[in-house]
Amino acid sequence: MRQLALLLTLLACDGGPAGEGPNETWPYAVARADCAPWDGAATSVYLTATPSDSAPISAPLLRLSVYHEMGGVRGRRWELGETGPDGAVVVYCDAQEACVSATSGWIEFAPGGAGPLTGQYDVSFPDGSRRAGRFAAPVQDILVLCG
Repeated sequence: MRQLALLLTLLACDGGPAGEGPNETWPYAVARADCAPWDGAATSVYLTATPSDSAPISAPLLRLSVYHEMGGVRGRRWELGETGPDGAVVVYCDAQEACVSATSGWIEFAPGGAGPLTGQYDVSFPDGSRRAGRFAAPVQDILVLCG
């Protein structure tokens, strides 16, 4: 019985504070419709240390964005560095709101129907650091006008 309790305790550990990776865990997530740099549709998942029901979302945060409408992201994988409708970007902003973009990696959304957007990511930054983890982000229904 003690071994089971120890195993469950170890499995519940999140691997460290938000923002430490790989295999990082963020306590909060939200998915929102967004706009791509050319004003096309995009989908962004915000991983945060504090809950947020409205914009702007407070730092520290990790923003995972793909340049595709939310209805078509499930079951797909995006490589960073691509442009156009197959593009993706990941940005980390620290508590002082200093932000840096990842230079390589990927974002993958699990297949599924309605409900939270789930998936995983593995990205590297200019300083050589790496962030990787999983997410389950409830979809926040907000009106976004691009263009």
